[in-house]
Amino acid sequence: MAAIELRNIVKIFADPKRARELLTLDNIDLDIDGNDFVCLLGPSGCGKSTLLNIIAGFESSASGQALVDGEIIERPGSDRGVVFQQPTLMPWLSAIDNVAFSLKLKGVAKQERQQRAMEFIDLVG
Repeated sequence: MAAIELRNIVKIFADPKRARELLTLDNIDLDIDGNDFVCLLGPSGCGKSTLLNIIAGFESSASGQALVDGEIIERPGSDRGVVFQQPTLMPWLSAIDNVAFSLKLKGVAKQERQQRAMEFIDLVG
């Protein structure tokens, strides 16, 4: 079983301005094994970010299935990480709280969150 499985993924966006639909992804099938390094290449607007957003759980497909470790992706989860193209820090949080945010979502106690976050902050300076 692949770590990430995409089966017949179709994504359609509504274009109300032109009163039509835009087929963005058309029957995408892909298996990615654990520890594989994969690069999606293509021109602007071809659906790369849309596909990544489906894997991340930020968007759903019109049809097909996206799975991580055999589980259907229904929403964002702590089993997947996303590095955004634009800065996405939460400006109302401190640096350490931004780093520790995923641990907070997992219910890790504040003292342990702070300690683990500092390890990473120290690592990168």
